[in-house]
Amino acid sequence: GTVLRETHFVWAAAQDFEFGADTPLPLAFAPAPCVHRQVAIDALQGSSVKWRVAFTSPSQQGLRAAVLAGLAVTAFPKGDLEPGMRVIDGQYGLPALPKADFRLIWSMAVKNPAACAFGKLLVSVCEPD
Repeated sequence: GTVLRETHFVWAAAQDFEFGADTPLPLAFAPAPCVHRQVAIDALQGSSVKWRVAFTSPSQQGLRAAVLAGLAVTAFPKGDLEPGMRVIDGQYGLPALPKADFRLIWSMAVKNPAACAFGKLLVSVCEPD
């Protein structure tokens, strides 16, 4: 497929997020299946971090709101962080998260004109300046 974006996942928290190590780390995720959720859980399963799902939302904006309110930590692509968030990789025993490529995968079948136009639009929007 055509690479639209190269990034890596990071652990994100509010600028003023504080956590007492005597309780499980609160996490915010979209419901399964979600790539961000799966990346985070896969990494956590190989660690000694005690964690709990404190907030779920099918909306990325809902997850951002929970993080910005200091309710939880989440895994986001680095470029998706907003003002008021900070990267907390390696803090609280959090494991490293992987790099990611977001790709446009085309069907091997004949593409209709609408699909071609949409694919070209995605590629143009994702091209570096």
